[in-house]
Amino acid sequence: MLEKLLSRFLAELPVILLNSTGVAVLLFSVFWVGYAAYQLFQKRSGAPRWGYALILLAAAGALMGFLYLTASNTSRRAFIDLPMYELARSILNIILGLLMAGGAAWALHVLARRGSGARPARYALMVTGGVWLILGAVAAILYQLTFTPDLDQVTVEAPALSEIAIEGNLPIQVFENQVVKMPTAMTLGPNGEVYVAGNMGVIWVMVDEDQNGTADKVTEFATGLRQPQGLVWTEQGVYVTQLEQVVRLTDTDGDGKADQTLTIVDGLPGEEYAFHQPHGLALGPDGRLYIGVGSTTDHRPEPHPLAARILSVNLDGSDLQIYATGLRNPFNIVPAPGGGFFSVDNGSSGCIDTATQIDDCSNKVDVPEELNYIVEGGDYGFPNYFGVPPQDSGTLPPMVTFPDHSAPTGLILYTGERLPAKYQGQLFMALWARGEIYSVRFFRTSEQTFVGSSRLFASGFAGPSALLQARDGGLYVASFSSNIIHYIGQGSQTRSLGAASDTGVSLVGVETGAELYKVACASCHGPDAKGIEGVGKNLAVSEFVAGLSEDELAAFITAGRKADDPANTTGIAMPALGGRTDLTPTQVLELARYLKDLQP
Repeated sequence: MLEKLLSRFLAELPVILLNSTGVAVLLFSVFWVGYAAYQLFQKRSGAPRWGYALILLAAAGALMGFLYLTASNTSRRAFIDLPMYELARSILNIILGLLMAGGAAWALHVLARRGSGARPARYALMVTGGVWLILGAVAAILYQLTFTPDLDQVTVEAPALSEIAIEGNLPIQVFENQVVKMPTAMTLGPNGEVYVAGNMGVIWVMVDEDQNGTADKVTEFATGLRQPQGLVWTEQGVYVTQLEQVVRLTDTDGDGKADQTLTIVDGLPGEEYAFHQPHGLALGPDGRLYIGVGSTTDHRPEPHPLAARILSVNLDGSDLQIYATGLRNPFNIVPAPGGGFFSVDNGSSGCIDTATQIDDCSNKVDVPEELNYIVEGGDYGFPNYFGVPPQDSGTLPPMVTFPDHSAPTGLILYTGERLPAKYQGQLFMALWARGEIYSVRFFRTSEQTFVGSSRLFASGFAGPSALLQARDGGLYVASFSSNIIHYIGQGSQTRSLGAASDTGVSLVGVETGAELYKVACASCHGPDAKGIEGVGKNLAVSEFVAGLSEDELAAFITAGRKADDPANTTGIAMPALGGRTDLTPTQVLELARYLKDLQP
């Protein structure tokens, strides 16, 4: 043990000597600056004023030069590994503090002496009262300036809709702002309902029953989670990332609340590094779950075997694999066309890995944020490279970079039709710290790389944290800092249907196919069955409907179709029984006959 300590001391001795020399030079320069300034402003001095002015300039120049030479930057590191700028400020703070303390103590002494009338007991009481009065006043000021409330007490005034600027002046409205708190992730349910995770551990389900762009019903699906930040809905249940885990929540009794929790992956990072933990989730085309996991350090080598990576696992939790590495904080991931994934990545906070391996962030370098195309086995640079790496680095470059410290969060690949056609097939990415959303065009250049260009789409949000394409093709934007979810999108037929389709109407006694269609199908396929773009296909003239028998069509309506079914050309799930679980087999057959009769 002693030998080990001695060896460590000898290894660090050169650094200790250099740092001690640095402190000595710093204090030496400060002494001569202070002494020369003092003598310069004395009325009586044995030396001419210009002499002390020369000493002051020389000492100040030496001090500034020393601080510059000992500061690290991107191309040079200091031999003296000290935060010299911060150290100089600390020494100045100490000097000013001593002067303030001495002045206050002297003033209190003088007042107490004058007020006590040379009575020791009264003097002691007055000094004691003065000390407590001063400390109490300072404590009250510090409490007001530095008190940090719990997260659930933090509120940020939501920006007015008029303060949010959107390219093309697209319409925007509030979807929900009464219940949601600190939203971090969103996913769509089978009937277009929106699942929203809040950082305080709650998952809500929000339903827009009248399709007017505002949530009419909000219920709690789950509580008690630990910072959930990723959501994916599947037929097996809702998958959620939280500290150290991925879990699956299931509503087994159909009451709208999760009553079963199954741990899918355990042993992931927790809060070893703030805001770096299991984040985004994506369901891959291979049916596996993909998990973005943040690093446990700012910029140092990663010690955790499952951190700073994108992982892959079967939906039952088996066969956990590492899909990609070198990602500092992949907050969100989405499947890419042709395979692979797109992922945001938060760059370093600006610290340089110094010789002592101390994360003191005293020597800062701004590094860009990244949008990456992720392939299996790819290394994206962390912790060795940020931004565009050297060609011989063995790592893959980002497809687009963004300003440092802008904190990319939400990410979606847009395929809807409620935004202008130019956005179809583009990415939307949210920058939390800047309150902005960017659109990104991208082009494949090789099997492992894409290139892209970004354009500002919207600004004025308060901490946008998650994006989601609505069932009707609009865009949901969740704002963490203002506890609000917005909806962006051009006018939709589904919002003008009114009573053409009322999912709250009872089907008891409804017998004709036309009436059944109006209640069960019109909200997605239109009152005339001619379809709604981005929501439901034309059923009035349909080769698919015409090619099935009545029994086959009834069976199709009963079973529904998944969004990722290869035969589904809309990319939108058709829920079983059209979402009307109260349809009887006789009614389903009557509905099938009605649809068959519509065909020319």
